Amino acid sequence: MQTSPAITAMPAGAGEDAAVVIENVDKHFGDVKALRGLSARIYYGRLTGLVGPDGPARRR
Repeated sequence: MQTSPAITAMPAGAGEDAAVVIENVDKHFGDVKALRGLSARIYYGRLTGLVGPDGPARRR
């Protein structure tokens, strides 16, 4: 059996400008805290999704 070295990718966004930057976002629905201190960077040309414990968010 042959093995090859693992391919290591550059860290997300290394050397790139972010298309969207959000920092320290809070979201409440009444007394329910849906988000607390969310920070993220979304980069050009990358597929980015947000998935919670019940799957992807969607409107009904």
